Amino acid sequence: MPIEFVQSLEVYPSVFQPAGEDNAFKYLESFIAERGMNYSKHISKPAESRKSCTRLSPYISWGNLSVKQAYQALNEAQKISNFKGPIKNAITRLKWHCHFIQKFEVEGNYEFKCINKGYELLAHPKNELFIKAWEEGKTGFPLVDACMRCLITTGWINFRMRAMLISFLCHHLYQDWRQGVHHVARQFLDYEPGIHYPQFQMQAGTTGVNTIRIYNPVKQSSDHDPEGIFIKQWIPELQNIPNSFIHEPHKMSLMEQQLCNIIIGKDYPFPILDATIAGKAARDKIWGHRREILVKQESARILFTHTRN
Repeated sequence: MPIEFVQSLEVYPSVFQPAGEDNAFKYLESFIAERGMNYSKHISKPAESRKSCTRLSPYISWGNLSVKQAYQALNEAQKISNFKGPIKNAITRLKWHCHFIQKFEVEGNYEFKCINKGYELLAHPKNELFIKAWEEGKTGFPLVDACMRCLITTGWINFRMRAMLISFLCHHLYQDWRQGVHHVARQFLDYEPGIHYPQFQMQAGTTGVNTIRIYNPVKQSSDHDPEGIFIKQWIPELQNIPNSFIHEPHKMSLMEQQLCNIIIGKDYPFPILDATIAGKAARDKIWGHRREILVKQESARILFTHTRN
């Protein structure tokens, strides 16, 4: 075994999921035995999902565990489990895994071009400052920043938070999806191109056939991390912020900031834009673009290609 490989294993980050086939089956077994009980309830929660999600994706991506092995184990467990619903939902996610990989196999251009060619006509002026702030988790939107910092450190965040990061980049910051697709790919411990590129474009709204979801970062924060537990874990500079301001710390008065030992704009950035205004502008542009003839033609082609029996 090459010495370089052995050395790389010795410095494997302890914050990553433990590697290897044995650990893959330990995660599968613990999900079936206990962790999966709250799978459906916590699937969108950035903190709770770290325990209640299957966490099998890195092992499947690296070949430690096959989809067939996971499916068979979950299918058998569902027959005798005390929480059949959550296990059934986990099985559905495995099916989505194969669905998106098949899409990518059929159309490999997902990696480089808008799958709906009509969206190549929709201009997105490049803003280097926006992109850098997003990549570094310094946008001034606490949940967005916490998710990016967590992803960079641990290699994993849940599906809802991945979708929010993409939505924020492509809709609120109004940047071309290609400006962010490789950055997050390099962070994901469970990177799988067949899932990554179709999913990224779906969340970016460039398919012409999927519902365009523009996630309000403040609402997502208050809905899924109401007490700011996840936020405070990954943005230590917000540690002393009371719950009433944790989702929008810039709304504190200067005196309140000083009492919390933080100055917004110095210790943590102001929001880089108004999310309400930016979200509405993006929604109008992207939805309005669906009326373009080429977008409609491509939408029909995509539906025929990927949904016909």
